[in-house]
Amino acid sequence: MKKTICALLLSALVLSQFGCGSSKESAIVFPPTRVGSSLILSSSPVKVYTFDDAMEEAEAVARITVGSWLGETVDGSNHSYYEATVLQCFKGDLPEKFTLIQIGSSARTRKNYPLFTAGNELLVFLMKASPYPAAPKIADLTSPYYIVGSYMTFMDVAYDSDGHRYYADRYGYLGGSIPPRTILNYNNHISIGPQIRDDLAKKDPLAYESCAYPYIFAEDDLLPLLTRD
Repeated sequence: MKKTICALLLSALVLSQFGCGSSKESAIVFPPTRVGSSLILSSSPVKVYTFDDAMEEAEAVARITVGSWLGETVDGSNHSYYEATVLQCFKGDLPEKFTLIQIGSSARTRKNYPLFTAGNELLVFLMKASPYPAAPKIADLTSPYYIVGSYMTFMDVAYDSDGHRYYADRYGYLGGSIPPRTILNYNNHISIGPQIRDDLAKKDPLAYESCAYPYIFAEDDLLPLLTRD
């Protein structure tokens, strides 16, 4: 009996040392705050991106989920870093796991552009990032990418009650340049709109309260634009 108890204790000790079943290994890290203590001063963007601009300039376009917050720059340049997982790649060649960079930090964020958080599902237009000396000291900063037009070139992903996927443009830069026939309300899906907005509000209340989502697109309508040569 004593030998059995000792064996069990030893097994538990070994498992704990190697992280098997350890919550530390799987713990999600959220940003310390999603809205900075001060605002990045608003100014007219150097370039206002259309959907075609974003598709052409991006090295990769993908539907992703945001994972743990990894840290932020330490020189006041206000960049945050996250783990990200590719769910579907429309352009380019992305690894399954990569590092997503967002403009904004716990010190400063742009008005109505809160930091991302674990669980966000996004459509993003990406460019490979160069090594940056002030990046957080992360042991493995895997394949860092930034969003080509920052807040202008991403969409939130949402679902209706039947599980159909939709893309919601928070600020309207991309959506305003897409032919009206693809917009949700133009495609006789008016009854779906409230479902999508409810899903957006449940998934990320802070983001939902921060923006208007002027354009929402059914995936079937947007796919031809995402997959064209």
